[in-house]
Amino acid sequence: MNNEQSLINVASGSNHLNNSGAPHSRKKSQNVYSDFLIDSQSGATQGIYYVDIPKQVTDVHVWLEHLARNRGYTNLASAIASIALPAERHIVYLDSNLKKTPLTPSEMLRAALILAKCNNVFYNPNIPPVLTRSRLERTLRLVSCNQNTFYGLDQ
Repeated sequence: MNNEQSLINVASGSNHLNNSGAPHSRKKSQNVYSDFLIDSQSGATQGIYYVDIPKQVTDVHVWLEHLARNRGYTNLASAIASIALPAERHIVYLDSNLKKTPLTPSEMLRAALILAKCNNVFYNPNIPPVLTRSRLERTLRLVSCNQNTFYGLDQ
């Protein structure tokens, strides 16, 4: 045991024993998918979302309002209420290298509303959309996950 303690101390550059568990316990890595993406739909990509905002657009909210009116909605609020968005939370994976294909205006409006409900960690359908250029210019994919079992809320 003394040899192991001194090896740990030398490796960390500290005079204190930093590893209080079993030897090499901090070196263990876990596969995320085997831990909490365990139900049948978990771990599946639920969509890839991006919006190409034209460079000349200075006010994203006005641009989306115009896009909603062109799609037949009275305003952006009615579009938000009418467009079917994912009803459950998802994990967000930011990936600017995903292949982008041209979107129809309806697909672009839906993608913008989904992106507006995503932070850097997850998509939350219960929050109001945050319509900023930085949120809408991301390219991301949503992955389903039962977050209640992940956080132990259903136990």
